[in-house]
Amino acid sequence: MAINPAFLSNYIQVATDQLNSLPPPVIEELGKIEFDRNVTALQATTKSDLALDYLIKSFIISFFISIIISVILRRQPKTN
Repeated sequence: MAINPAFLSNYIQVATDQLNSLPPPVIEELGKIEFDRNVTALQATTKSDLALDYLIKSFIISFFISIIISVILRRQPKTN
């Protein structure tokens, strides 16, 4: 976002458009209050919110991938 300052505003706009394009049965299932809360929270998103979200998700994914890779490598026969 330091390189492309318009990223945050574009992200918010695209995410808002996606939420608004949900069909009415999905919105009813979520609940109108919850839907409105998510739209409001999306408008208040900051650069640090996106960075922290990306960091946490990347950490979780890489943690499980590293476990899977270590199990796979441990089960391979060792060659000398």
